[in-house]
Amino acid sequence: MSSKTLGIIGGMGPEATVDLMMKIIKKTPAKVEQDHIRVIADNNPHIPCRIKAIMENAESSGPMMVEMAKNLEKAGADFLVIACNTAHYYFKDVEAAVNIPVLNIIDETVKVLLQEKVQKVTLLATKANIYTGLYDKALNQTGIELVLPSEAYQEKVLDVIAKIKAGKYEEARSYTDEIINHCMELGAEAVILGCTELPMAFCDQENLPIYLYDPADIISEVIVTKALN
Repeated sequence: MSSKTLGIIGGMGPEATVDLMMKIIKKTPAKVEQDHIRVIADNNPHIPCRIKAIMENAESSGPMMVEMAKNLEKAGADFLVIACNTAHYYFKDVEAAVNIPVLNIIDETVKVLLQEKVQKVTLLATKANIYTGLYDKALNQTGIELVLPSEAYQEKVLDVIAKIKAGKYEEARSYTDEIINHCMELGAEAVILGCTELPMAFCDQENLPIYLYDPADIISEVIVTKALN
């Protein structure tokens, strides 16, 4: 089975990048190992913090992401993906720096919401993601209503992300029920897990009373289709 080569701009965080790779592997219709997609991943946790860059005007993540993109293209990648929602703040910089396609995790997620006729959704994400309006801008063009968590629950979401990054999985999962209940109280039909760490906490989809959209899962489907076609 011939396929295109994927390049991943990763490390934000490193486990989320590995999680994306596992999703790609599981979605690939492979009978033998040679049927899988070639992936070149730069799993680089030393990219300047995009949260501090956006919220505190600290060192930008963009230049290093651009350099990673160029190196992945030189290494043989046919197309790229950024394995972080918030880092899509620098999407246009990355896209302009290379001569190969760059998939957009936010646009692909919004496409699925449209296809499934979702009308009202809650976004769980970093403060920087919400501040920059990455999902808000994309959803505004569709008529899908975005409702955000209260400030108190936003802090709980940030705590979940921090605990996952620190490897404290059970502590992170202890918050999930009350966060989901809050989303339902807001009137949301569904939830976007708008940080690639969050699916590792909200991992029991079958037993939840509201549907969770995992952008990493959505983009992995797009990746497999693009690579094999």
